[in-house]
Amino acid sequence: MRNILFILLLIPLSLFGADHYVAIGGGGAGTLISPFASITQVNAHTFVAGDNIYFKRGDTFVGTLVIDASGSSGTPITFGAYGTGADPIITGFTTISGWTNEGSGIYSKAIASESNRIEIVTVDGVNTAMGRYPDTGSWLTMESYSTNTSLTDNDLSASPSWTGAEIAVRKNPYVIDRATVTNHSGTTLYYTEKSGGTGLSVEGSNFGYFFQNDLKTLTTLGEWSYNGTTFYMYFGAVDPTTKVVKVGTIEGGITCVYDYVNIEDLTIEGVNATGIDTDGSDYVNIDNCEIRFIGGKGIVLGTYNTVDSSYIHDTNGNGIHTYNNSFQVTNSTLYNISMIFGAGYGWHGQGYGILGHGTGGLVQYNTFENIGYDGTYSNGQDTQIRNNLFDNCVARHYDGGAIYVNGGNTGKIISNNIILNTYGSAEMETGRSLPDLWHTSEGIYMDAYTTNVTAEGNTIYNSRGSGIKLHKTHDVTLNDNRVYNCYQGYQLLNSTANPDHPIRNIDIDGNWVVAYVANQMLVMCWSNYDDIGDQFGTVTNHFYARPVDDAADDDFFTEEPSDGDAWGGYRTFAQWKTLTGIDGSTTYSNVSVSDTSDINLIYNGTRATKYYSLSQKMDDLQGTDYTGVISLPSYSSLILLGEGTLTETSLPSGVTFKKSGNKFLKSGNKFIR
Repeated sequence: MRNILFILLLIPLSLFGADHYVAIGGGGAGTLISPFASITQVNAHTFVAGDNIYFKRGDTFVGTLVIDASGSSGTPITFGAYGTGADPIITGFTTISGWTNEGSGIYSKAIASESNRIEIVTVDGVNTAMGRYPDTGSWLTMESYSTNTSLTDNDLSASPSWTGAEIAVRKNPYVIDRATVTNHSGTTLYYTEKSGGTGLSVEGSNFGYFFQNDLKTLTTLGEWSYNGTTFYMYFGAVDPTTKVVKVGTIEGGITCVYDYVNIEDLTIEGVNATGIDTDGSDYVNIDNCEIRFIGGKGIVLGTYNTVDSSYIHDTNGNGIHTYNNSFQVTNSTLYNISMIFGAGYGWHGQGYGILGHGTGGLVQYNTFENIGYDGTYSNGQDTQIRNNLFDNCVARHYDGGAIYVNGGNTGKIISNNIILNTYGSAEMETGRSLPDLWHTSEGIYMDAYTTNVTAEGNTIYNSRGSGIKLHKTHDVTLNDNRVYNCYQGYQLLNSTANPDHPIRNIDIDGNWVVAYVANQMLVMCWSNYDDIGDQFGTVTNHFYARPVDDAADDDFFTEEPSDGDAWGGYRTFAQWKTLTGIDGSTTYSNVSVSDTSDINLIYNGTRATKYYSLSQKMDDLQGTDYTGVISLPSYSSLILLGEGTLTETSLPSGVTFKKSGNKFLKSGNKFIR
């Protein structure tokens, strides 16, 4: 024992790492008694494996934390918090005071910002958009365009001149980019796309655009512009000293290209580019952090990086972004991602909750709410998207999905997710000359080349497009999914694009599709190849229902060249089975109610069983009676029919109950009627 103790005493203490502290007003030594006083002092210190750097809770630190050393496996470098109170804040915000009155309700302040830009502004803690013309909800329309350099609007006046302003231009159904107007000549705008844009050309006339970041656009309280040196905001008759205005003046919150680092219990805010950027790193763990009010991306991940129990909200770009392998995002919330038209740009700014293109990703136990574009967008191999709640995705876009996958990479699993209210943006449909059949905001969207994907046990409710869309996909399995109240239960689309990838070998088993109102289709099937039928795949143990009878029997829609009809036709269930030769073992429910208010969907988005008390007897879609107290397993949903009410309750001692038997859901527990 004495020899062991002697050997341990000879080992330098630095090999075990040390604890370092950071607090506003500290003495600068990095100790608990004399902490580092600023991020600048932290960045100047060299850390080693096993070191812990603790920021004081309740304090706010201005600057970019640059992590410039690696830990090692088992002895990471950890950046965290100590003390009591709110988690420490690393901020890029500057709070404005000392306004200059420019007249006409506009005030100004000279502001210096890294990279001469401001991408995030809050007024009284609310993410606030630049001024725009026309105002929110309206777009100007182009009649012609020249690649990615100019557009012509026949209704645009030569005066006032918009030279120097920005335009937010819709280039296709799913991309908005930003550009600077270099010359306004008559009805034509010549522009240069902002650095980091998509590089795409406008794909068609009649797409919309609007002006922003110009003094002429400031007409509503809080609207702002910035010319690289001076910040302007419209207050009208409001005293600016009564408002707390913060602007982002720093590019990044935390940057790290090193390995084996933990970032935990920190709040990052008010930066123009990225909250936490670990691209180029391996084995970085982000745990219990809040990333908020970010002008670009919330988090960029490296390889073997994880995000757990974190809150990413109010970003103007993507919530989480990675092209690297083996990432994990778990137990986190993404909220208000890219919800301001014209704030984001480039592929990093289109508004994906998670853009994860690496191999071996895991997205599980997360909540996505108010997401500008796709909740998750994945084309990496062996990605798993499990047990998540998606609510109001594709909120500022068109042609997307709460869960969107594409590409030939295989092995994806989409399992036990709850997908609600994928309604899309009517503004983004402006200029599209498509029939009412096409509302491309989908619950689960498998786009061109998708192959070898399994979607099972998902609940999809209230999509303006389809519950599940398959476009040029093959070798896909759909098992035990529940699709409720969607314009189309399934949409199967074999377009002329990519003729080497037709819809084939789709295995559909045990799914339910339930229409609520008259114009909803159970299946919409469109092909340019006269191949609708068993070439598409197999359907077994399927269940269709329309509890409120519309007396039309227009439940299915098909279109293929042999129809001789420009937009195909509606089919009854019997006609659909005869035409396709599939759905032979399908059940069409005869359970009915008189009004949609008697269709009650409950879902359990928690990891514990929930219990509901019924005020009276109710039936499920198969005619099974439910009374008393019922249980709803975690990640599951159930529809009950009847005029009664369901009230969440605890399970009293000794009460017996009837299990619902369905297994599908995640996060939040709600009753939708």
